[in-house]
Amino acid sequence: MPRKKPHPASRRRFLQQAAAASIVTALPYRTAHASTTTRATIKNHAPLTPNAFYPLPLGSIRPTGWLRAQLQIQANGLGGHLDETWSDVGPNSGWLGGTGESWERGPYFIDGLLPLAYQLDDPRLKAKAQKFIDWTLTHQQPNGNFGPTSNNDWWPRMVMLKVLTQYYEATDDPRVLPFLTRYLACQLATLPSRPLQDWGKFRWQDNALTALWLYNRTGDPSLLSLVRLLHSQGFDWQKNFADFRHTERMTAEQLHLPEGGLSDLALSTHGVNNGQAIKAAPVWSVLTGNPADRAAIHQMLSALDTYHGLPNGMFSCDEHFAGPNPSQGSELCTVVETMFSLEQSLAILGDPALGDRLELIAFNALPGAFTDDMWAHQYNQEPNQVECSLHHKPWTTDGPESNIYGLDPNFGCCTANFHQGWPKFTASLWMASADDGLAATAYSQPPSPPRSAAFPSPSTKTPTTPSATASHSHSPPRRRQPFPYISASPPGLSTQPSASTTSRSPHQPPAPSPVSIAPGAPAT
Repeated sequence: MPRKKPHPASRRRFLQQAAAASIVTALPYRTAHASTTTRATIKNHAPLTPNAFYPLPLGSIRPTGWLRAQLQIQANGLGGHLDETWSDVGPNSGWLGGTGESWERGPYFIDGLLPLAYQLDDPRLKAKAQKFIDWTLTHQQPNGNFGPTSNNDWWPRMVMLKVLTQYYEATDDPRVLPFLTRYLACQLATLPSRPLQDWGKFRWQDNALTALWLYNRTGDPSLLSLVRLLHSQGFDWQKNFADFRHTERMTAEQLHLPEGGLSDLALSTHGVNNGQAIKAAPVWSVLTGNPADRAAIHQMLSALDTYHGLPNGMFSCDEHFAGPNPSQGSELCTVVETMFSLEQSLAILGDPALGDRLELIAFNALPGAFTDDMWAHQYNQEPNQVECSLHHKPWTTDGPESNIYGLDPNFGCCTANFHQGWPKFTASLWMASADDGLAATAYSQPPSPPRSAAFPSPSTKTPTTPSATASHSHSPPRRRQPFPYISASPPGLSTQPSASTTSRSPHQPPAPSPVSIAPGAPAT
């Protein structure tokens, strides 16, 4: 049966036009946190290349319907109680001044807890996050460094930088910008003698994101020098995928894992590193403006799809590249980091194909890794999984617990890091355009989706926040099923709503999700 041609009012055409001509509604918006403060979008300042879109400050997008229910499930589960349940992020955490875990787990936890707290406007969750933030902000060292003194690794501080940028956008806390300025100056001075290594070397782009964010707020040119230094010391992901050689399933013997697993080969084929690296070329392109840098993400995604692609939008990585067999798994950390990379890359490039992939992962790979109450998760999820057991598995390097549901099966990184998945997806449903309008960048509201135990029944409740309503126009690529597209204009505009049929992935998102945007901005 021949495929129907996409209707002209498709999300693909909408984003292409919006990126080129800013054809979106121009409306002011206000964050949910600041009760009376109206905040303008901070755009890229010269010499940076303009983004296609700009993420809205944390709290601008308020979920309702199934999406709010899903976030509430997370808050009622491990997402809102992990510090009460798991000592690694409990009162003795090194990120609270204790003697406990002092590496990445505290920052990972807050990187998801903070946006969850502000999207739900939940005082209990905000207070939990605030303890970590206040300890961090009040314990900066004289040279500008911060964090537990027992661990001087650059990598976990990169995660806390992401926390602090979100926190500042939600609160305008005046401590944050001077704190970041001192730390990044410390980095610039220290990196020549103590360069990036191991995880930080392969995740430099997360650090660069914060440096660019701060440059747009302070104009300090030394921050651009820091981005260049991070790039020069970091792993060259573009070169790696320009001549991609890891086309087969990796083995522990190839990776020399008994020797420690931190060789360049092991780290460059590690799933989470690759999920984070999807945004490396787009982030670098903000500084260079080079078309080759802006196009490199598609070369990377094409290689991952060709040699390690899975039907849920992910690539196999259990723990390292594992080929296209759907019985191989993807680590939950890789799922949420890939989503974050796609969200950031979509903002920079405005390419709707990135939004298509983001949705495919968000509505397949992400929910499949949790129990319906989000009190337990898998370390690895297989698209072709027929049992959860301790039997021998086809993992490349992971242990036998990897596909059972639990608190911290196999390894605890996913226990700390899964929290960012749904909140950051919610924060990416709408973005600001270059002309201060709003663009619908990710889709969350199908008409009659399938229901499952993992998601509540469809909600018919409409947003109550005073705001306009709008809907996503969408035309993802292959193997799509029809769904109705309704375009509704904000108050004061005369455009008539239109209805038509575009196409949708065979894996529909869960129940309908109206989303309201803080007063003065449209909602979906």
